Amino acid sequence: MLVPFAPPPGLNSDDTTFKAEGRWVDGNNVRFRNGAPEVIGAFKALFAGTLTGSCTNIFAFNRSGTVTIAYATDAKLYVGTGTATPSDRTPTGLGTIYNWSLAEWGSTLLAVPGDGKLYEQAGASTATEVVNAPDRITCMLVTPQRQVLALGCNEEGSGTFNPLCIRGSDLEDYTDWTTTSTNNAFEHILDGPGQIVAARMVGPYVAVWTTAHLYLGQYLGDPGQTYRFDRITEIPGPIGSNAVTTHKGIAYWLGADMSVWQWTPGAIPAKIPCPVSRELRSARPPALSNRNRVTMHPISAFDEIWMHNLFVDGDGGGYFAFNVETLAWFKGAQFNRLGALDSAAIANITSDGSMTLMAGLSLGNSTIYEHEARLGDLGPSAFRIVSGDQYIDNSQRRMMIRGYRPDHTFMPGGYDLTLFVRNTQESAAVTKGPYSISGSLEKKDFRASGKIVAVKMSSDIGGPYVGGISFGKSLFDIVPLGKR
Repeated sequence: MLVPFAPPPGLNSDDTTFKAEGRWVDGNNVRFRNGAPEVIGAFKALFAGTLTGSCTNIFAFNRSGTVTIAYATDAKLYVGTGTATPSDRTPTGLGTIYNWSLAEWGSTLLAVPGDGKLYEQAGASTATEVVNAPDRITCMLVTPQRQVLALGCNEEGSGTFNPLCIRGSDLEDYTDWTTTSTNNAFEHILDGPGQIVAARMVGPYVAVWTTAHLYLGQYLGDPGQTYRFDRITEIPGPIGSNAVTTHKGIAYWLGADMSVWQWTPGAIPAKIPCPVSRELRSARPPALSNRNRVTMHPISAFDEIWMHNLFVDGDGGGYFAFNVETLAWFKGAQFNRLGALDSAAIANITSDGSMTLMAGLSLGNSTIYEHEARLGDLGPSAFRIVSGDQYIDNSQRRMMIRGYRPDHTFMPGGYDLTLFVRNTQESAAVTKGPYSISGSLEKKDFRASGKIVAVKMSSDIGGPYVGGISFGKSLFDIVPLGKR
């Protein structure tokens, strides 16, 4: 008889392989799309050469009708037109930088190196200091009302740095930071303990994360009170300043407790179920200096949230990700990535609007890659997807698996099918295969007997995985054996 093999989407490595019966338990470079596994698509270098330092922030904006991309590393600030090789626009006198905040002000790029000054960059010039802004800023953003907010900064009166101080420039003037009764420059000190870690616009609201709380900032517009900031709830703050992102009006962050949280204004933050939480927690970077290098970003084309640079060495080495609609988790060990830029932010750079940029590390420098490339000539060097142990037959009889009928889209080079069969949970598994499955194969005959089976589909061959290769509902041909 022909038995379909199609576990539900998502990895589940928290349970034992037998407790996760009927689920996928391990994977590498395989996402879940439309309920089925799909190999991560191709990638290629965006431009020749590398950038000096590790690139943790990538930002796209419109400069005089031309899409411009800024790349901020721990050593430099680069700005380029479209997909062209960028130019060095680093302000003078900077040391090592652990993080940047980048924002658009018309055709001007605003930039803050973490715990540094506010800089402006226009045209072909080097970035220069905005002299009236606070001298030390944790992070910065620009609101829809065209007001620059410095979050975690020097207090206006004393000049003393306060990690809970928020200051705003006047509307339409990022050079005016003096509070008066006739302008909208302001200062606000958040109540509560801790310090500001990150801030993002979530719809029309300013979301501010500290090490202990989440705050919602609402624009009022009165010079007597330009903003009000309300404490939403006590939560684990983000593990780092880049471990926060937004997608479709929802904020996501990786908390210092190594749980992933989501929040929509008007609701209470909630943990996202994570069936790979043991692996996620074990990947925690131990050094505080590495945590601002943990990056979270969306891939809008697939409704996914990705997290990079979680591993102990604090220098890339893999990713965890999940689909926001199905909450199906997946992971990979190949992509050594830091900063990223979602396709939605750069849709007008490429005709199909599908390009996602990620910064890859190479001997301390960064190569910028276009991911999910339609014309890419590189792909994952390996992929695999492994199921948990499960009884071949519901009656727990010994069965003979006589063959495999694949269901997948065309795959250059094919893949390997490996079975792990045994008679009891305690017995050692017998490996059958790997069996080579080519793209045009209709049926693969073999013999594998037992009561319990786990299945692995994998490839160690790199290739141009253009458009993603999906696995569907494959069939196994099985017959019952004796009771031995």
